Amino acid sequence: MKNIYIKLIAFATAVLLLSACDDMDDLNTNPDTPTTVTPEMLCTGVILKINKFSGDVKAYVATSALPKYVGYATEGAMAEQYNNIGRGSFDMFTAFPNIEKMEEYAEGDIYENSYFGVGAFARAFVLYRLTMEMGDIPCTDAGKGADGLYKPSYDTQLSVFQTIIDLLTQAEAYFADATNDFPGDPIYNGDNAKWRKACNSFLMKVYMSLSEKTGESSLSVASGFASAASRPIFESNDDNYQLVYADETNRYHPFYSTNTNFAMGTVISSFVVDMLKNLNDYRLFYYAEPYENSGNDGYSPTDFNAYRGLDVTLDYTTLNALHNTGNYSRMNFRYHELRDSEPLVYFGYADQCLMIAEAIERGWMSGNSADYYERGVRAALEFTMATNSSYANGSPITETYIDNYFTGDAAYKSTTDDRLKQIWTQRYLMNFMQDGKAQYFEYRRTGYPELPFDTSTNLNPNAPNQLPLRWMYPSSEATTNRDNLEEALARQFNGTDENNDVMWLLK
Repeated sequence: MKNIYIKLIAFATAVLLLSACDDMDDLNTNPDTPTTVTPEMLCTGVILKINKFSGDVKAYVATSALPKYVGYATEGAMAEQYNNIGRGSFDMFTAFPNIEKMEEYAEGDIYENSYFGVGAFARAFVLYRLTMEMGDIPCTDAGKGADGLYKPSYDTQLSVFQTIIDLLTQAEAYFADATNDFPGDPIYNGDNAKWRKACNSFLMKVYMSLSEKTGESSLSVASGFASAASRPIFESNDDNYQLVYADETNRYHPFYSTNTNFAMGTVISSFVVDMLKNLNDYRLFYYAEPYENSGNDGYSPTDFNAYRGLDVTLDYTTLNALHNTGNYSRMNFRYHELRDSEPLVYFGYADQCLMIAEAIERGWMSGNSADYYERGVRAALEFTMATNSSYANGSPITETYIDNYFTGDAAYKSTTDDRLKQIWTQRYLMNFMQDGKAQYFEYRRTGYPELPFDTSTNLNPNAPNQLPLRWMYPSSEATTNRDNLEEALARQFNGTDENNDVMWLLK
């Protein structure tokens, strides 16, 4: 009998312990935290990974210092301002495993087509950015570490562009077949129709990047651009492919609340200021502040003369001394006083219209290039007009102002050469403090506007008489993937890896 009691007590104790464990598991589980990964969560992570600016305010300024929008005049010289761009990074490739997982979990889901569309688009976006920076890159083997492929070979840049075009074509088809708005999308809130437009607009951008390769039959650059333009594309700024600083996933503009030396030491370049003045362009009042002593000199904030840029190619000591005189403009205060001073646009309606104007001038498609030029500039001005007008220094952009904009230097010119320069100038001005690298890609393609540099201050290694042409490969490749790196360097640059090597795209 005693043994029976002992066994009953032991059994009861075991039951109580198991129950307690279950209670502890319940207590240790946060009901507001997901315990399983979903394609929705992975989609958000992938999109933010490839689009969200992750650096600090100094890194943000650096991306705009290279194309000479701004300079930096406090706490030491900024390398990019003086054309030392160093090495690129393959960090964006870390999005690829999550893309694969997103697609894996989406199979059979009602949103399957949408998530596969995001996956194809994201791969194309990453490949485009990296090949534009460095040249040949891993492509076919990229992101396959989970399969044991830790040393990816490098594809030729031609092959990479062919893959990008194929991926965007696939992505557009996925979104065209999708029937339900999908969750987890911080760009278009799951609107498949807008994603479809983005695929075609981005494809146009890719083809325009290849404007010097119209003789490459495997790419069909001119007809490919025209074909993409004939499909659903952006119709207004509402379709822009952009990140809005509005919620917890993308909360603050990089400049927001940076009342530090980095913010206050950022100066707008005379190159930009003079260009805007020549066009009587009110964007100047949204981009810059009147110089500190302008009131004493008799200028009101609405007077173009109240704005002075600095020559950002000056040596740092001189630049710093001039900045401290109070006679040169700083960045408009909205950049560090507003958390959402403006969205970060990677490509949009205004840019698309100007690309079409260029394509018409190049003879790639028919149409009225003047009409598309004006549409593009109007959209760019409306984008700035949508920002907080209390930061316009008393000169807000209005519809009436825009209607009267196209006079003087802004009126469409009579020759193709002059028209192309106007188009490129307007693409440059709309990208102020936006995607600086993309604008540098455009300068590299067109050579216009002619970015200033001074041979005495130019820090471009081995080539003080020019601006750099590419970012070098990540230093980690030399230790983790040396054989494939050396093969790619031998194929492209006779074995060198430096900032002035000429990639296939530029030959």
